[in-house]
Amino acid sequence: MSATALNLVSDCDLLVVGGGAGGFAAALAGARLGARTVLVEKSPTLGGNAVRCGVNCWEPGAGGTGIPYDLYRRLRARPDAVGIYSFGRHLCWYDPEHEPFRFPGGEQVIDRSLRYLDTLRRFGSRGLPQDERFCRRYWHGVPFEPRAMHDTMRRTLEETGGCRVQTECAFTSVAAAGGIVREVVLDNGERIRAGTVVDATADLHLCAAAGCELTSGQEPRSRYGEPDAPERPSGRINGVSLIYRVAHTGQPGAEPLPASVPARCWWRGAGSAGSGRGGG
Repeated sequence: MSATALNLVSDCDLLVVGGGAGGFAAALAGARLGARTVLVEKSPTLGGNAVRCGVNCWEPGAGGTGIPYDLYRRLRARPDAVGIYSFGRHLCWYDPEHEPFRFPGGEQVIDRSLRYLDTLRRFGSRGLPQDERFCRRYWHGVPFEPRAMHDTMRRTLEETGGCRVQTECAFTSVAAAGGIVREVVLDNGERIRAGTVVDATADLHLCAAAGCELTSGQEPRSRYGEPDAPERPSGRINGVSLIYRVAHTGQPGAEPLPASVPARCWWRGAGSAGSGRGGG
């Protein structure tokens, strides 16, 4: 019988809603410490944006040790599942005297001479435009295959013996009192009561449903003392761009641009005319 028919009520020590990188880490840490853990994810796969939205890479210096390094070692055991990159071309390093057009973005190339340790340093530079030599030497990230990441995350959670993973399932409502979530209702009819609830959804949907105070955009510098924050708050958030993957087609050449992509972009110069060179 389905959970809806049974109106099933479950108890656990830790409920994590959202199975992206943060939700996975929270569930894994809790289960490894002995907490009876439930992880709920509305999509079919774990990994969130890193698996489903083309952001399948650790940034240089942000990969960290601990759980990320554990995942990296597990991925290394799978053929072609993970690598370490060095920079190829980058739009910040355009030389108009020697290049016919500005490369539209950043190109990362797998570098088999590097180790995971080489990805942990990025501090000390002024940034990509000002320090090309430093960035080429020290900025290295960790790209991975999305499906391999999902499989590895799921197996790692299963190995704890203390985490139930529920994919293709979302929460529909919460019962909260005094700022504490008492119960979460899922769209399969299950009601979960947990000692601790972690909201790991992309936009803090569970916190919003529970009536928590939320902020979006940039906080003012005075709120948390961040020197790089703006003096005044703003609604500015990270932008998005067209994500694509390059694959062998069996035929040389460039495919035409989708109708939604303009033929001319800000980085396309007069010398870049022609199919496949600098198109938007």
